[in-house]
Amino acid sequence: MPEVKVRKNTDYSASAINLTNPPQVMDLLAKIHRLGNDIEKIQLEIDDCIPQALLSKRDALQQELGDTDKSIRQAIDEFGSYQHVEYGEYALKQKRESIAYKPELVRQYAPSRVASFVLIESVDSKAFDAMVKTGQVTPEQARQCGEVKETYAYIIK
Repeated sequence: MPEVKVRKNTDYSASAINLTNPPQVMDLLAKIHRLGNDIEKIQLEIDDCIPQALLSKRDALQQELGDTDKSIRQAIDEFGSYQHVEYGEYALKQKRESIAYKPELVRQYAPSRVASFVLIESVDSKAFDAMVKTGQVTPEQARQCGEVKETYAYIIK
């Protein structure tokens, strides 16, 4: 019998911003889960008979879910991120960084053998990232060779 692999829940500890597992965020995440389950249950009832009362109830729950989604994002910003890896529950703001490498900075800070490999007219970002992964360039050198751009994404499951 083939072995069934159980997928592990993702641990966002390394990239989450202000990961403090505050109860305010945990409560809102539980509400989002509950509202999502309630919407699914109502949808099944709607599919069976589609009376107007159920359509209205679904719309009200979807509106409340949308409002709660806005509230949880504000709570994450105010109180901090939340994650429970074991249960696969997340309400966190994740920091994402990307480096736009500049040829002149690669020439200045990266070892010459690396610069000659990655420079064309612009920096081959994938090749430069590979050089960081293989240890030929330190992460500090990589940051010096470009401009760090930070973006944020909310992960709410």
